[in-house]
Amino acid sequence: GTLLKPYLESLPFLPNHDEFEPVKDSLRKLNIDLDEISKYSSSTVFPDEVPDEEEQARSDVEIIEIADNDESAGDGGAKSSLETQMSTPFKSSTRDGKYQVILQRRLKNLRSLVSHENVNVRKTVLHQLTSLVKENKRLFKKLVDSEESASTRFLTVVKAQPSNVANKNNIRSTTLPSPAANSSGGISILIQTLLDRCAKETDEDVKLALSQTLGEIGAIDPNKLSVEKTNKSNETDTSTDQNNDLHWRLSQPPWNSSMELYSLRLLSNRLVVALKAALTTQDQDKVGHSIQEVLRHLSGKSVSLPTSQTASVTTPTSTEKAPTEISQELKDKLTECDVLTVIEPFLSTSFRQNSITHVSQPPFFTKDKSYHRWISSWSRFLIEKSCKNESSRWKSMFAALNSAVRVEVGLSVAEFLLPLLILDVACFGEDDDLAAIINEIRLVFDVSSPNKSSSDHWSVVCADDHRRAVNTVFMVLETLEYWTEKEIEKKYLKRSSSGRRSSASSASSFADSSRGVSWPVDEGIERIQNISSQITLQMRADAAIKVGAHARALKYLELDARLRVVDFVYNPPDEELESMDDFSKGTRLGNTLAPIPAENLGKMQMLLGKLDDVDGMCSMSMYDASSYDGSLVEQIFQKEVIGDWAGALQGYEQAIILHEAEVGDEMGRGSAAMDIVDDDDSDYTIDHADNMGETVVKNMRSKQLLEKGLLRSLLHLGQLESVLNQVGGMMNRKEESEVELSIERRFCGVKEYLPNAVEAAWRLQKWPLLTELLEKQDQIEEENLKKGNLKKHRSEEGMDPESKFQIGVGRAMLGLHEMKKEKVKIALDKTRIGLMEDMSNVARESYSRSLDVLLKFHCLHEIEQSTEILCKKDKTGFLETSQSCGKDGWDWSGRLSNLGRGDSDGIITVRLALAKLANAKALEGDLWLTAAKRARKSHHFHIAEPALSRSLAAYSIAGENFNDDTSKVMLQIAKVKHVQKKTSDALMIIEPRSADRILSGSDKREVQKLKKDHYLDSLEDFENRTLCATRWMVESNLKFGAGIVKRFKQIVNICKTSEKTNFYFARYCDGLVESRIASMIAGDYDKKTSKGRELTEELEECSTEDDKRVQIMKRDPECHRYINFALKYYGIALAHGDKHMYQALPRMLTMWFEVTSIPVSVEESQLSRSRGKKQVHYSKRQTTEKTYTSDVDRVWAECITSVTKMMSAHGRSIPEHIFYSALPQLISRIAHPHADTQTTTVKILKKVLVAYPRQAMWGLAWLRYSHSSTRKSYGEEIFREAASTLRRTTDNDHASNLLMESIVLFKMLKSIADNDRVSQGKTFALSPLRFNSNSKITLQDFVPPVQAALSMNVTQRMNRSEKQKRQKGVVAEVFPQYVPRMESFSEKGTVFNTKAKPKKITAYAVGQRRGRRGGEGRVGEIH
Repeated sequence: GTLLKPYLESLPFLPNHDEFEPVKDSLRKLNIDLDEISKYSSSTVFPDEVPDEEEQARSDVEIIEIADNDESAGDGGAKSSLETQMSTPFKSSTRDGKYQVILQRRLKNLRSLVSHENVNVRKTVLHQLTSLVKENKRLFKKLVDSEESASTRFLTVVKAQPSNVANKNNIRSTTLPSPAANSSGGISILIQTLLDRCAKETDEDVKLALSQTLGEIGAIDPNKLSVEKTNKSNETDTSTDQNNDLHWRLSQPPWNSSMELYSLRLLSNRLVVALKAALTTQDQDKVGHSIQEVLRHLSGKSVSLPTSQTASVTTPTSTEKAPTEISQELKDKLTECDVLTVIEPFLSTSFRQNSITHVSQPPFFTKDKSYHRWISSWSRFLIEKSCKNESSRWKSMFAALNSAVRVEVGLSVAEFLLPLLILDVACFGEDDDLAAIINEIRLVFDVSSPNKSSSDHWSVVCADDHRRAVNTVFMVLETLEYWTEKEIEKKYLKRSSSGRRSSASSASSFADSSRGVSWPVDEGIERIQNISSQITLQMRADAAIKVGAHARALKYLELDARLRVVDFVYNPPDEELESMDDFSKGTRLGNTLAPIPAENLGKMQMLLGKLDDVDGMCSMSMYDASSYDGSLVEQIFQKEVIGDWAGALQGYEQAIILHEAEVGDEMGRGSAAMDIVDDDDSDYTIDHADNMGETVVKNMRSKQLLEKGLLRSLLHLGQLESVLNQVGGMMNRKEESEVELSIERRFCGVKEYLPNAVEAAWRLQKWPLLTELLEKQDQIEEENLKKGNLKKHRSEEGMDPESKFQIGVGRAMLGLHEMKKEKVKIALDKTRIGLMEDMSNVARESYSRSLDVLLKFHCLHEIEQSTEILCKKDKTGFLETSQSCGKDGWDWSGRLSNLGRGDSDGIITVRLALAKLANAKALEGDLWLTAAKRARKSHHFHIAEPALSRSLAAYSIAGENFNDDTSKVMLQIAKVKHVQKKTSDALMIIEPRSADRILSGSDKREVQKLKKDHYLDSLEDFENRTLCATRWMVESNLKFGAGIVKRFKQIVNICKTSEKTNFYFARYCDGLVESRIASMIAGDYDKKTSKGRELTEELEECSTEDDKRVQIMKRDPECHRYINFALKYYGIALAHGDKHMYQALPRMLTMWFEVTSIPVSVEESQLSRSRGKKQVHYSKRQTTEKTYTSDVDRVWAECITSVTKMMSAHGRSIPEHIFYSALPQLISRIAHPHADTQTTTVKILKKVLVAYPRQAMWGLAWLRYSHSSTRKSYGEEIFREAASTLRRTTDNDHASNLLMESIVLFKMLKSIADNDRVSQGKTFALSPLRFNSNSKITLQDFVPPVQAALSMNVTQRMNRSEKQKRQKGVVAEVFPQYVPRMESFSEKGTVFNTKAKPKKITAYAVGQRRGRRGGEGRVGEIH
């Protein structure tokens, strides 16, 4: 057990079953408790009080223990170098730091199984992942909050070297790191893995589990994560890709590779996976037959070539063929790939295929109803064509894989082979075969084929299936074109060696004997270019738009525009002089953008809007305005993207009026006057559905799209009654045309309007109307099922994601109203499955593109959470459960805080409906208030005002216990009034007459007496109101100067411990100093007085602005007064919190250093000096008596003394972590000319080093090697006294020894930097580090000098208990808990090829061993 402990610690979970209890007990004896984190989350009560010293010490011990366990796990191979380990801070009050590490490890273990080949394993893992996040939502939230610091993207990472084309033996070589090797944090990697699974998953049960997991995790602001794009260039395969097969294939064009290499790759990465995933004996036999034939091929035996399409595989008998013998070299390679034990039984099998005479012929896309049947039929047809052709180079490999492509588990084999099959048939087949390939691609892409009937193939193929088909064809084309581009590039780069064909490159030694004639390069390139020329970029862009691949569509449109320029330059037209202006630089946007055809400008504008590129979308409307006039529809779309729903509503109303007016003219002309686009996946694209030639139907469809947009605008504006009235009129309207429409067309209008009406009904809680609307939706689905267009479980197919969500939530809300759990569950599961089809598409692009669907999963999960309470008659506890972050709580506020301002509207809308169902008026008021705040900050006041009114009404019904919340609503109302330039009204609301009496009294007892007043509910509310009113007074010039200062003093006297009040007062005084100096420099002062005349004379003698500033600061008493105020209250604010740390501290230090650097002129009466001799003096302490040369110097010296005493007190009261944020600024002024300033600065730096020795030592270490003797002596003093302090105040000498031994590490780094004997580009040897053995210090004890490890992770929003902790100097989680640790340095370093000769050394992370196979040893670099 002890030997297996590192591996047992990697167990993802054990089911909660009685039979597993003995196993769990045995693991607990090895200190492995898989239920430990669950017990902690379910039993721990999180206290608000500050922990005592004993509890804090116990927490530290736990943290150190878990860090040690992580290292041992790393030694066992269970951890990667980029899985950062938890630091062991000397001061930490967190009680759950240990459990965050455990949760991180558990998530990692489960994440590794999300893409398992077995369906049941994937489903079980996702359920366990969902339960883990649910039970530990508080810890998970902490991991999300620290995600940016937990990631290692600031650490230079050395990844595996790109595979060398000449090295064909390494079939495991890869050009890109695995997903675990990226620089993201743990949560980012988890989400990226789930999105990648969404794009590939085909099993519906697993899809449902994926949607539930994503809903439990919730939508997270992309700015909080480091999720990279999940679909980069040429990464479009939807198959299982555990070892970067697609990148390997891109580096292996057939003319530079061999059939044996591809066979090995398919065997180890595709066939073995398919065999494990096969659930039936028949599927296992078919995959096993392919494995058997591939092994025969690799061993040099012949493979039977099918003469007709195979139908079945017969299980072998004991009397059949002898076992296949393979070479030792091949056996070693299979062992290296870790598949020998799996495929070894197939060396002795003798599967054989039965044949049939019928062979399917192209086209296949119009005949097969599923993606698998389509690609399987096409692949089998291509294999047959290849096997029949004597010239085919790789037909034996294709024949061996013929049975695997027939089964669904072998889908990845067909996708991997498809580019090779197409190229083989194109090069060696007949012209008719090439024409069939091109026609098949066109059928997949051509979504507006004129030959299709009313029941076109898009209605036959399921939405998800046709998206996969289009993406697969994209993958094929891009792979073929990538091979061509690289080969052409190589040819032009190696003109000197043009006689040597690239196809003659060597392959693996065991493959050379059977390679035969090389693949024809020139013919292959020519055929690929022929295919590409017939599949135009415009056709690809239109297909990408149809399936929602917006980024790819935009790329193709831009490439098409650039191709036009290239064609014009190299093939200029004979008689198109006018078109030359289109290609001149002067007419291009920014002189760089290629001229875009007018017909594509609208598409590009729509695509940029879909990709949230608002600036690019707006620029399209300005592009070549002389030839392009954006339509009204495109202007509306632009307003929708930027969130201007009021403008969009006006645009829709105008467009509908214009459309109705133009339809009459169109009926006479016979042509459409207004082109309104139609798409099931997006609002505005090319009209691919209405090609029936029926003018009336087209006009109906155009008008329906406009009306649908109008309804959507009304919903966003909250005008729900208007939505219902509009829908009622639209659905009952009789069309004037007598054209007989099909059932699908008759229900078309109802289908477009129903989802918006359904949402308005459940938001208004109109249950009879909602029931009626949903019954109509059921009728539509039944009619579709009768026609056979849709499968039963996909009855909502054809709707856009928003419509699916609206209908699904409506059904779930109706179920909650009727208190029927089963009805709610069915509605939620059906909606999730429908949304997963859209998720599988957007997940291929990026996390940002997936956010909209993730928000819907988020909402559905919260509906599911509330089912248990809302389906009871007694709905008490709804408010408390929604706010709780315990195991059974929902933590609504925490989940909402993960989102940005503009992404939470839909979530708040759903929560409001749930709160109304629970009759939780207080929660309803909170939600309306939250919605109003977000709308106000987005300047949507037409939404904020009604939301505030509803919030106020909800709180009024809730009772007197929520008067504090009522006051918050009044504050928001006042803020809206102020932004609308109604400052007087805002001040009347925010500050009643009683506030003047409170301020003049300056007594807290007056505040308590007025508690019952509705305008004043708490001290905090009083502070917020008065500060807000004060700011508005300043902005409106109602008060200024001394009046505002007096008002601030009164507020500070009442709210003495408020960080916010002290900060705003200090900032105002700081602003007064700067504005006063600027005005006096400009001559705005009384020049008639004696002081004014003296100041004028001094300013005239000054040559620079800085000199004038110094004279004004010394001579103006008002500046002295405001400087003291600013420094005093900046310090008090920092002592009470760190919310404004980055604003207050740098400014306070700058003012302090500037004031004390201005010299004072004195006369010293000493016997050694003659009387009257002047000396410039910096207030240094001396025994001699000082006589100032003028009253100005005397007053200024008093000001400096006051400032010095004040900053000395601030140095003692301000917490260490706040000073750490300004460490470079403090270090830069350690040799300040003022002696007392030097002393205070050194004390502050000692204080910081004692508190955070591991982090602060990196910034302070270089003082010890400074060329300045003063700075060097201070550096030695700081380290020496900090080590002494740590030795006295802590029981453990480890921290003290770390500081003393740090000189060994820094001396080594300095010696490397000073080494100029090594030439540029050369390497040099590194001496090993030798720490004092008695100190027990190793390199692992040092935090690496990277931004991820040395940057503070201070939470900006703290609750009251955390504020109290920080006031008492106990600060939790100041630095990230997960940081990389160094284990050793490389034996050699490198000198860069620059004049300064910078050096690079490599630091290996803990838990890694140098030279690990497969390039998994990832290390960091230090320059």
